[in-house]
Amino acid sequence: MTGKRWALGLFAGAAVLAVGCNGLLDNNKPHVVRSANTAGSAGMADPSGDSAGAGARGDSESVAGVGGGTGDSGGGAGTLGGSSPDVGGAAKGAGAGGDDCSSPTGANAWRYCREVQISGAFPDIYSHQLTLGADIFSTGAVRADLSDLRFFEGACTGDESSGVGSERKPLGMWVEAAAPGGSSIVWVRTPTQAAKLAMFYGNPCASTVSDGDSAFLLFDDFSGTELDSAKWIYQPGGTTCTKDTATVADGVLSLEMSMGSYANTCSGRATILSVGSVAATSTFGIRLDMIGLHYPHWGGPGSGFRAVSSGFLDGKPQPDDSIEFAADELGTRLGTRRAGVGHVSEIPNGTTFAADRLTLRWSRTQVSWPSAGLVSTAQVPTIALSVGWRALNWDSNRPSGKVVVDAVRVMRDIEPPPTYAVGAEQAL
Repeated sequence: MTGKRWALGLFAGAAVLAVGCNGLLDNNKPHVVRSANTAGSAGMADPSGDSAGAGARGDSESVAGVGGGTGDSGGGAGTLGGSSPDVGGAAKGAGAGGDDCSSPTGANAWRYCREVQISGAFPDIYSHQLTLGADIFSTGAVRADLSDLRFFEGACTGDESSGVGSERKPLGMWVEAAAPGGSSIVWVRTPTQAAKLAMFYGNPCASTVSDGDSAFLLFDDFSGTELDSAKWIYQPGGTTCTKDTATVADGVLSLEMSMGSYANTCSGRATILSVGSVAATSTFGIRLDMIGLHYPHWGGPGSGFRAVSSGFLDGKPQPDDSIEFAADELGTRLGTRRAGVGHVSEIPNGTTFAADRLTLRWSRTQVSWPSAGLVSTAQVPTIALSVGWRALNWDSNRPSGKVVVDAVRVMRDIEPPPTYAVGAEQAL
């Protein structure tokens, strides 16, 4: 998606798998006897394979032909060329083709599994961030976009490799960055406190199950053309505003509010709030990530009263409870507010701060913004709050208040987070 700050797992130039969907070598194909000292013929493609390609001819009497084909089931290597004056090399194909990907066996055949051991406490319904290094996937073992990756609770046992008779269900997952030859980032949500995950891969017939909605409590990358009413509620700021809009275009959400030709002609605040709410508890906190967040019309301290904010809100025009990264004529600040107690700011007024990526971690005892080095232990809200944004402008001579964001995700949080150890590759 255009403008995203996270990779969506689409990488060009990936290696082509040179085996069929069933991964079997076929040594029973017809062969050709050639005259002495000539190269072996091309390896033959299995005609039942999906996009199968023939292997290339052997370059000489001592060099086998390379695997061919550009599909998921490329042809295998041709055999050696003639090795004596009397006998030419055979030209059998090796491993092209196999089960049709539309068949139950071909579409559900996984070749490898690794067990991921989880250490440390975490709550139910937890989103695990797994970083998979270059050493995890051998060359060609996984699809370039990780579309054949599947996770289950428990060990590498059962029938998941064949897809037949399995009682375990794949876990919700989302691929943030796919780079099998480098560092891949995958989020996996577990419904229970499982100590071990089974990671299956190696199926050229598989299609992706990467889905942010299945991996987080709330996820939106604003890929549509309008605000998703199943996730968000838009509350206009007032009927006399000349510009009071919430728009989604090109993968970006924009909330904007302009006051009109006279100051104070449009009372209230334009707000977008999540349909559901979240709350920190005694056993887990809440983490909020806003990617590509910025306030384009905010020019710094003294540039006019255009207030914008992002974070956790209680839904009231002037919140009683909130955790907000805010900007107005005085500066930017990370503020916490609790009803009956008051408000505290952790960034001094007058400080210019560029957000771009806002991460808030909210527990029962504190709120932190790790990348900014900010921690607040005062006036921490204890009630459930919505995720959202506000924009307003009390100065008619200034540009409008505006919030822009590329994506948002919300998950349960724990400190310290769990650690992960990926076990050895198991062939299935």
